[in-house]
Amino acid sequence: LPERFVLAVGTIEPRKNLITLFDAMQALVQQYPQHSDMHVVIVGKQGWLYDATLQAVAQRGLQERVHFTGWLPDADLPSVYALAQAVAMPSVYEGFGFPALEGLACGVPVLCSNASSLPELMGEAAVLLPPMDIAAWVTALHRVLTDGVFAHELSGRGPQQAAKFSWEQAAAQTQQVYEGLMQGER
Repeated sequence: LPERFVLAVGTIEPRKNLITLFDAMQALVQQYPQHSDMHVVIVGKQGWLYDATLQAVAQRGLQERVHFTGWLPDADLPSVYALAQAVAMPSVYEGFGFPALEGLACGVPVLCSNASSLPELMGEAAVLLPPMDIAAWVTALHRVLTDGVFAHELSGRGPQQAAKFSWEQAAAQTQQVYEGLMQGER
């Protein structure tokens, strides 16, 4: 892994909107040369219609700056999250958003889109951005990478927000729904 990087985790497919992240990273380095050592690491397998995402890297000349690891075992992910300067999730649609929640749990600043389920999931613990607004992504990345107090605040909020979600809680709430349905049948 590169020494400094922004991490994106998930299957490579159009809804993940990784091209916006690539464009934002390219603009970030152009506008703020102090970030010339910043890279993007993408952890995840290739999904549907991934060709455009891979081609975007070459079209923008980002082959040296964008790294695809492929799938990694779950046991390795916390270490990769911990090494990242930030987690980015510019998705236009997410069913739940596990990678953003994992980033919070690992205490890494998270930047994600304000679309779909992500605002509810992230609460006040992440920077929420319009998924297609490259300028907003550049501004947010620059702030997280240069404002240590802000990045530290985000890092501190993350584990608290992530703790609100657990499989045990999901199971208990599902059981409550079933019990309520069964009582309604009587």
